[in-house]
Amino acid sequence: MATFGVFDWIDRNRELSIEQLYQDRLGLLRQADTLGYDIYHLAEHHGTPLGLAPSPNLFLSAATQVTRRIRLCPLVNVLPLRHPLRLLEEFAMLDQLSGGRLEIGVGKGSTPYELTQSGVDLEQAPKLFGESLEVIRRGLEGPRLDWSGEHYDAISIEQAVTTQQRPHPPMWYPTTNPDSVPRLAAEGFNTIFSFGFISPPVEEIMEKREEYFARIAELATPPVAGAGAEEPRFGVLRHVHIADTDEQALEQAIPALESHYEGFIKLWKDHGNTRIPWSRDFRELNEQGLVIIGSPENVATRVHGLLDDTGANHMACAFAFGTLPTAAAGRSMELFAKHVMTAG
Repeated sequence: MATFGVFDWIDRNRELSIEQLYQDRLGLLRQADTLGYDIYHLAEHHGTPLGLAPSPNLFLSAATQVTRRIRLCPLVNVLPLRHPLRLLEEFAMLDQLSGGRLEIGVGKGSTPYELTQSGVDLEQAPKLFGESLEVIRRGLEGPRLDWSGEHYDAISIEQAVTTQQRPHPPMWYPTTNPDSVPRLAAEGFNTIFSFGFISPPVEEIMEKREEYFARIAELATPPVAGAGAEEPRFGVLRHVHIADTDEQALEQAIPALESHYEGFIKLWKDHGNTRIPWSRDFRELNEQGLVIIGSPENVATRVHGLLDDTGANHMACAFAFGTLPTAAAGRSMELFAKHVMTAG
């Protein structure tokens, strides 16, 4: 059975103050909690209007106090940018503050410019990530942590705070690299493989989904399942907007997607990098299924078609983006819960 999550960048909406933007997002998160969404995923970005949560764990600490059941997942904490002991302690605090609702997302960083502007050597980033992840994994076994490595040395601590969930909270690693999928399964990660704007074909998603679960079947101990499910999650992500009619939904969503996309490509554009297109036709992307915009009935048919065609058992939906008014995002999220999450 599929689980449904809310994915968020908290990207800049210049029609709101930053304070109001944070408050509005917490309000949407309260609503998602009430509507029955399984998990809230929050991205980490730096030096770009794409992400105004450069410390996702800090925002999630506020989220623990305004929600009661939805699970909370930084997706991701960029490991090369922080000392692993600091992250380990934050994970423990968040799991305790939330009553055992934390899920841990980790990654190397999706944009090289966000690493270099913080002084990270791109050649060293994979090694920093690997060692940091090993320190965190070892620390989650707690409470004693002793570590001496190439990048992190002389760690010897009795952890005062450990996670409530045992053996540890579920782990996530999203990827756009198809070759990494079997390895992620073997290493105990839930994953999201398809990312809307840069999604692979449906056939490739299904192929990688089969590889993922084939590798899990070979393991003596399967990964800790994410999003409160009983089996590991292999997910897809889409920007979603629902209104009463298809055309009304498009009229509301397209200007907001255009403003969101400006932040999405800003650092690439600033550095003259065309790896990601600098503009997109969102009506065309909607027709291709890379964003899902329309009436409740239209969206329900397309979402369940996507899940059936890919075999994914998790869908993360970005409901709030760019200049989309908070009220419109909230209504879209409510209609999705009523017409999509209860169907299929």
